[in-house]
Amino acid sequence: MSIIPLMYNICGSAQSQAALISIQQAQQLDPDPKLQIARNMLLLVEIAREHLLRIFLDWPKLF
Repeated sequence: MSIIPLMYNICGSAQSQAALISIQQAQQLDPDPKLQIARNMLLLVEIAREHLLRIFLDWPKLF
């Protein structure tokens, strides 16, 4: 699992989460609800970071 974020330049956390969900479903495992909440929070932080990065890099060129 640790190699997944290294394989993708963008959204490494989201890619890791997708891989983990796939493995859990294949093994018919139920994720711990508290762990799932923590993963979702990390995903939201990653989304916010990606959006802010694009805003700070792209918007100045427009003005």
